[in-house]
Amino acid sequence: MTRCRMLVSSTDDAMMGTNDVGAPTTNKSIPPLSALCIKFILANLHATCINGLYSQPASQGTPPHHPPPWLLASLPEAVTQQVMVCMVHRLQKMTCSYDKHKAQLRAVTDKCLVLEVAADQARVVRRDRDRLAQLLTVKSNDMTHLRRQTDALQKQLSNVHALVTKLTRQVDVLERAKGTADATVRFTSK
Repeated sequence: MTRCRMLVSSTDDAMMGTNDVGAPTTNKSIPPLSALCIKFILANLHATCINGLYSQPASQGTPPHHPPPWLLASLPEAVTQQVMVCMVHRLQKMTCSYDKHKAQLRAVTDKCLVLEVAADQARVVRRDRDRLAQLLTVKSNDMTHLRRQTDALQKQLSNVHALVTKLTRQVDVLERAKGTADATVRFTSK
């Protein structure tokens, strides 16, 4: 309790020292002592055990042979009740915040799972696409090779047709020559 009063007086002194001379002063209402005690207790709460509640910051620890100052025993019942109500309210807020964050984490985890499934499917599709691209390249190379062979065979075929045509003309010429030779042989043999 004395510490709470010291905090109130130190904040008043600090407020007096920070005001400018020409600046208008505003009267801030001083919170009641119970509110300051509750604020101090909740700000420095180190234990949650009800009969072990004390409000001693760790940096201001008491000597080892002195027990910590138990605050609940020295506070009025109304202040103790307000401390408990504030603790319950803070616990409810923390629980609500925890549940909200847990739901957000669950939603993010679900989204991650969905994205991982989509990534796996994308990898499978990419592998299939790469395999099909390789197959298409092989088939394109085969088709180009077959096209070259077809072109070469068509050239050979046109050369063969030209040779056949030439040989046919030669045969015709030879048959005519044979026919004239037969006719001259018959004519000379008579």
